Amino acid sequence: MKRLAVLMLGCALVTAAPALVGAGDTRHSGRVLAIDPAAGTLRIEEMRAWTGPDTGTVDLPLRLAPNATIRMVSRAATVDPTRWPNAWEERPIALNALRPGDFVTVTTGERGEVALALDVVRPEP
Repeated sequence: MKRLAVLMLGCALVTAAPALVGAGDTRHSGRVLAIDPAAGTLRIEEMRAWTGPDTGTVDLPLRLAPNATIRMVSRAATVDPTRWPNAWEERPIALNALRPGDFVTVTTGERGEVALALDVVRPEP
């Protein structure tokens, strides 16, 4: 049940933030497989559309831009009547705070291999 909630949040992140993405930018969402903070790289397992010969999951290696934004996204701890119910909060985190298994939505530049921003959702134990 908790995994379903995490996947639903990931889908919400992908659809709810189009204003943050530039015209030539692309978003990728998936599970973190490996992180190398020293090299500034990460690998995610992304599920592709199940509509043809390139269906299934792919291992996607990415480099992080030096000024990449990394944010942990979580449900708001308190309900604020002035905000939308069940609002989400974002807080900046460092690359070394990422863990394998975290769900990320990565915004890449036009070339698609350099990560400009990461929104991270951590599954609950």
